[in-house]
Amino acid sequence: MIKIGILDKEEMYTVRLAAALNRRGKGKWNIIAFTDWSILEEYMKRTRLDILAGTDEEVLDKLHEEYKELFILWLREEEKPFAKKNDSIFAVCRYQGAGVIEDSVRKMISQMKSSIKHTKKMVAMYSPVGRCGKTELALEITTSGKYGEWLYIGLEDYSFFGDEYQREETEYFLYFIKEREKEKLFSLIENSSGVIPSAFSPFDSKRMEKEDIRWLVEVLREYQRYNGILFDIGTGILQDFEIFLLFDFWLVPYLPEANSMAKREKLEKLLEAYGMEGMKKGLEFLNMEQREKNIQRLDDIFCPND
Repeated sequence: MIKIGILDKEEMYTVRLAAALNRRGKGKWNIIAFTDWSILEEYMKRTRLDILAGTDEEVLDKLHEEYKELFILWLREEEKPFAKKNDSIFAVCRYQGAGVIEDSVRKMISQMKSSIKHTKKMVAMYSPVGRCGKTELALEITTSGKYGEWLYIGLEDYSFFGDEYQREETEYFLYFIKEREKEKLFSLIENSSGVIPSAFSPFDSKRMEKEDIRWLVEVLREYQRYNGILFDIGTGILQDFEIFLLFDFWLVPYLPEANSMAKREKLEKLLEAYGMEGMKKGLEFLNMEQREKNIQRLDDIFCPND
């Protein structure tokens, strides 16, 4: 679902416009109203917006410079002709009716779809917490069909899969990556059930290097069948945290109990110690006992943009 933010200091205007557009686009988009720039800024550090509408051109330009993928709708005071700076910036008079503003939003969504139709989401799931349900959640996301077709790739150290997913040829998966055998890799994926289990030997996973994962992510973006790829990552291939910069999101499931919370805290401190606070942009912690909240966030990440 498309996520749209509206930023304006006038609370009544912002709330009314958000409510009107939500009614008109029910099931297609979700509008979030903001009257405070600092709250919007904090929100965008935690999660994404696809479109931001607002009245302050300077603020909009600043956010567009920081978030290149963000589409901007400038709600102008006047109806004068507008010279577009690029294809992701639109403008409409703020005093037009909700129907006119809705038309602009629909044009933006159409432009957005045409610009991302060949892109594919790459999501990593990793947790320093054992037995938290990470792999079960990853399989549920990729095999339920709720989010369209997703490919599961197991890169865990130790993992067990039943006969439903286990195939002898998948044991060649890591070998094809190391040898850069793209066509053989694609053929193996095509003949799979949408699930590539983790290797039988944990020592095979430990041989994977960051450049191997980089190559894999790049070639899988060419593979057209799936909406996205979910990588179930174990500590064995995690030579450094920079590997997560290869992904659009990285999800960290945890449990709300003392040892689990301590490991989550340590992970955050390690990111800070290694000077990688910027990696938190795509980072999502998932409390495995807050299912409803997780479903909402997973819908944001995994739903196709339509």
